[in-house]
Amino acid sequence: EAAPSGEQLLWVSANGFADARHAVTVPGGGGRLDDVLIELGHGRRVHGLVQDGDGAPIEGVHVAMRQAGQSVGERARTGKDGRFEITSLPDGELVADVHGDGWLSAEAAVEADGQGDGHPLDGRVTLTLERAGRVRGRVVDGATGAPVGVFRIRMIDPVLGEGERKLTTYWMDS
Repeated sequence: EAAPSGEQLLWVSANGFADARHAVTVPGGGGRLDDVLIELGHGRRVHGLVQDGDGAPIEGVHVAMRQAGQSVGERARTGKDGRFEITSLPDGELVADVHGDGWLSAEAAVEADGQGDGHPLDGRVTLTLERAGRVRGRVVDGATGAPVGVFRIRMIDPVLGEGERKLTTYWMDS
């Protein structure tokens, strides 16, 4: 009902349907925009496998989908067999983002699988995760050696050399 005037993006979600986005121009001066129709589709399904470098399934990692830089659909966790399924996703290119404790985050484009009798763009993805390293230590006052109570550590990428790959930036608050 009460919306700011000007260009707005309506983002509509409902259980069992793919999210929809619809651009509208809301009139100013108390005007109303009537008869906006949002058509929701049942969407597509993405299933996949998350494994380690030896091909063993990874249980309990989080999987989310992204489209044009925006999170879409529900999130999932992998089962004991490393598999997951996310439904009610919009058409178009999707990227799977995976993260979990003790693992480096990964992403991969979703491929149409062309199997089954579902949506023709249902997709599949397999992601291979690497074990994360750990850093342990203390933060102290350089003059007194006393522990610093509140601090922030930011891990950033160094200058990359030939053949090296970029990692995600991580934040930790004390």
